[in-house]
Amino acid sequence: MATLKFKNYFIDTFSFRENVDFDIESKSLDVDFEPKAEVNIVEDASMALVTLSCNLGDAKKIDCPFTGDVTITGIFEVEFDKNNGDDTKLANDFLSQNTITMLFPYLRSFIADMTLRTNKFPTFILPPVNVVDMIKDKDKVTVRSLKKGL
Repeated sequence: MATLKFKNYFIDTFSFRENVDFDIESKSLDVDFEPKAEVNIVEDASMALVTLSCNLGDAKKIDCPFTGDVTITGIFEVEFDKNNGDDTKLANDFLSQNTITMLFPYLRSFIADMTLRTNKFPTFILPPVNVVDMIKDKDKVTVRSLKKGL
């Protein structure tokens, strides 16, 4: 059975661009959200590095006030029986689902804060979603096992 402990996170990259074609009279914000994730399990170190990223907005839409992207990485301590193939498979599934779920609120909060601080249009808050299903449905999750020396 795998155990998981969230250690820390950090923002790798972010960008924000105002959409010059945005209709300031628009009554709603139409901001597309395209997430993807990469789960790297470092077996020798009993840790996982999980990168969750997303692209925001579409400059071609007049109801979209901005475009941008954000990448966040979480560090997790993980324990599982590496000699048991079934346990390794369960750990990979467990990690890919739970680590993404744990990181998403930080990504969501950062995006809201980033848009709030522009002070130009209403704060954009991502709706609560099952981000794991959203990412898996679009085949946007990569899970890799790495050795510490690589």
